[in-house]
Amino acid sequence: MMEAYIKTGIIINAPISAVWDALVNPELTEKYMFGCRVHSAWTPGATVDWVGTADGRNVTFVTGYLIEMVPGALLVYSVVDPNAPYADNKKDHLIVSCELSQIPEGTVLSVSQGDYTNVADGAKRYGHGVDGWDQLLQILKKVVEQDV
Repeated sequence: MMEAYIKTGIIINAPISAVWDALVNPELTEKYMFGCRVHSAWTPGATVDWVGTADGRNVTFVTGYLIEMVPGALLVYSVVDPNAPYADNKKDHLIVSCELSQIPEGTVLSVSQGDYTNVADGAKRYGHGVDGWDQLLQILKKVVEQDV
């Protein structure tokens, strides 16, 4: 049976403010989000796009919309491949939740993404998501810790 959610996290030796900045600042997302800069107005319902370059032109690799944002604490948004045949159907978007909490060693970034059981191509997308988050969080940690 396929898992419904990816749940992962990492401890980053940096204050919450630095980790938060890495989540929403396009100059920083480009360093860990596989070359993509995040673009959003950061208001509920606004689009959230991850834009990179391919063949010398800007390409939106992931799109979604902002669901909830509590600066320094919580970021919730949807994600979908804009080229997928189901991209326009919001029920096929996955929901990503990033929660931040302070501990003596720094900041805990907890991430949840899903529900894979209720979306088109759920099993395939789950496999890509597990691999992607593991790699992404390790790079994000390095980016944030070298900047503090």
